[in-house]
Amino acid sequence: MSANPRLLAAFEKYQTAAKAIDLVANLGFGGLDKKEVEEFPHICADILADRIDAGLTMDDVLSLLRKHGLDSKMHELLQQTTLQLISKGHEIRGDRFIYRQYRTLNF
Repeated sequence: MSANPRLLAAFEKYQTAAKAIDLVANLGFGGLDKKEVEEFPHICADILADRIDAGLTMDDVLSLLRKHGLDSKMHELLQQTTLQLISKGHEIRGDRFIYRQYRTLNF
């Protein structure tokens, strides 16, 4: 690229205009009764709300889910609800992605 100043300038312009892409991880849950499905967003808030701003790795999240008995409901069919974790701009701590946002989805 250094041999082609026009290409280099165009690339530099692209680099400054490009927006970071977030990493999204979806954890599906099933085998829940109607009440558990309704309470799922509240349970996730209880587990994650006070911790997520500091940043959690996937290992951290899985450990918290295990402590609250939700790990047994992961990957169960039919999937009824989803915990979506978001790592803004693919943030990394050491060799792990850091999630600072989450939301629950009704599928």
